[in-house]
Amino acid sequence: MRPPRLRTALAFSLVPFALHATTVTVAPDAFAIDHALHLIVVAQDIGALNAQSMGPVDRLALGAADYQLGVEVEEFALGEAYPVTDGAGVAYSLHFTDLPMVFITTEGTVVDEPKVPGMFRMRTGATALPALPIGIEFRGASSQAYDKKSFGIEFWTDATGSATIDVSLLGLRADDDWDLNAMWIEPLRLRNVLMQELWMDIHAPHYASQAPMARSGVRLRHVELFLNGSYRGLYALGEQVDRKQLALRTYNGTIRGSLAKGVSWGASTMTAGPPYDNGSVLWSGFEHVYPEEAIDWGGLYGLVDLVLHGTEQQFLNDLPFLFEQDNAVDYFLFLNLLRALDNTGKNIQVARYDAGSPYFYVPWDLDAVLGLNWDGSLIPYTQGILDNGMYERQLLDCRENGFVARARARWQELRTGPFTVPALMQRFQTAYERLHGSGAYDREQLAWPDYTHSPGLLGYLGNWLQDRVTYLDAYFDTACDGMAVAGDAMQPLRIGPNPTGDRCHIELTKAIDAGMLTMYDATGRMVRQQAFNGHVGEVDVRSLGVGPYVVVLQEQGRTLFLQRLQVVR
Repeated sequence: MRPPRLRTALAFSLVPFALHATTVTVAPDAFAIDHALHLIVVAQDIGALNAQSMGPVDRLALGAADYQLGVEVEEFALGEAYPVTDGAGVAYSLHFTDLPMVFITTEGTVVDEPKVPGMFRMRTGATALPALPIGIEFRGASSQAYDKKSFGIEFWTDATGSATIDVSLLGLRADDDWDLNAMWIEPLRLRNVLMQELWMDIHAPHYASQAPMARSGVRLRHVELFLNGSYRGLYALGEQVDRKQLALRTYNGTIRGSLAKGVSWGASTMTAGPPYDNGSVLWSGFEHVYPEEAIDWGGLYGLVDLVLHGTEQQFLNDLPFLFEQDNAVDYFLFLNLLRALDNTGKNIQVARYDAGSPYFYVPWDLDAVLGLNWDGSLIPYTQGILDNGMYERQLLDCRENGFVARARARWQELRTGPFTVPALMQRFQTAYERLHGSGAYDREQLAWPDYTHSPGLLGYLGNWLQDRVTYLDAYFDTACDGMAVAGDAMQPLRIGPNPTGDRCHIELTKAIDAGMLTMYDATGRMVRQQAFNGHVGEVDVRSLGVGPYVVVLQEQGRTLFLQRLQVVR
């Protein structure tokens, strides 16, 4: 934390008429005090505050109370900590931020459900949003185990929540439902925010001409949060993936637009398609989101059934009618650039603009990407191709204008612009400098002592990206029969059953000598390695945990095949 700029004794000696120190007054709605942390954060425009005085400042008026600065200050600056004391002599640390600051008070303790009544206000520089009634609850599933929780908020017309009201925040859409994402596992607090931006930069909805307001993802903005007088640190205030964001056709007595999200490994990865029940909001890894009035899993079931059981000709002929192919290509490239393992199925949303139109993917929850694991640990592993059941089959489409050719051409196009390492790192560098310059990382550590911040994480990210795009450049530069193995000749391979909870049989069409079969878990950690000779083999997965794995087969160091395997119970 940088020391404040102070008025020195030498400086005073050079001023012929010593100016008397003055008091700067902060607007009542532009600051908050965490008495437990002894932290004061001011969100008022710092230029306007400095303009109040023509000389050194020694006191700060915060509401009805004055705080004495430990030293006289010529002008306040972002990213600095100023020692102050209140009227009783209690010491505090004073900070200024140029990030929007959200203030929430609640009538009770926030829980998972139901929403607790509260009040929401926000200050951004010289602009203040007046207090509005809200309901607030925890959001997320496994993330609720973290110390720093994410929240869902809903704007109400009154304190009882009798009706909701749409509110526009920070230039984003007007809506009643908003997310406050904690970004707890992501040490830079940047990945989800910036990668959602990247996705929308490279991909637009295929029906944009019919729905100009449609967006292919969500926008998020960094804010700082005070909850019931407690400083909670950095959050990403964001829109939700829903009918309004995607501009899906509304329900009019029949289902037109629809939306489902992946919540567990199942049909969302296109690997299992059990019978469905339209009376249930859940089906094989999917949760029904829209429309609220009716559920019909038939469309998604038909897509999964085609992937699992369609003949080669049926798959090639029918898939473009069931799944939008430009979206399939862009999403495949996007999730592989990020190496977003969970976003192959579990963290995925599947939508349809209108009845009979093709489905398409919408990404969400992009914290555990770019060399970061779901628990926040680093994964330097940059190899391998991520896919799901649909992509496994599409990677065998070697027609002149088939999926492989289109993916290769699109990759080469993106690599001249947004997918270059300098362009990607510039996004991170610019956002990092803003958070760092505002002192937000220092305050995050004050609020959460277990949080550690290191500028070296940007260097790690840059190295990881360089290795990853180098790998993918080689991957997409190969002939079609080598697409799945990053430049090595692929041998046709059958792995089954997949998913499995017992043993998996492996069959090659040509025998090999001195082969080695290696399995990696979702973190890139090697969990199994065994010799493979001939053209058939078996791997026992009974001791492995449930989840996705990658099976790599090599012969004398040359990769022959890379295949995803799902372990179930």
